[in-house]
Amino acid sequence: MPWRSHWPTHSVQSGIGYVSGWYCDLLATDTLTVLFNGGEPNTVLYGASRNDTVAVCGDADNGYVMPLNWNDLGDGLHLVEVFAGDALIASAGVWVKTFGTAFHTGAAATVVIQDFLPGRPEEQLVSIHLLVLI
Repeated sequence: MPWRSHWPTHSVQSGIGYVSGWYCDLLATDTLTVLFNGGEPNTVLYGASRNDTVAVCGDADNGYVMPLNWNDLGDGLHLVEVFAGDALIASAGVWVKTFGTAFHTGAAATVVIQDFLPGRPEEQLVSIHLLVLI
């Protein structure tokens, strides 16, 4: 069956994201799952409306999505595989870059930005604070 995933091979991911795509005609007896690095299968939400799949699949209820925190995988290259039942339908290597923790909080920095306000020749100091709400 036709399928498409929405992450290219060797993309770089970090933080909260998702694995998504579409697959035509998942059998009622099958489950769509995602495996990371050959680990335990994770069930994927399947059946979201995707009108862009009607021409290929004959209907629109073919979308799948699995939200995740890429940082939980740790830094480095990871294998992501999508299965429909026992059939491998998608596979890609994904690079993950973390800040050393699943949720990075409390970061702050002061940076100098030249020409931040056009027409004012002096340097502009900008404070950046990262806040993560869970």
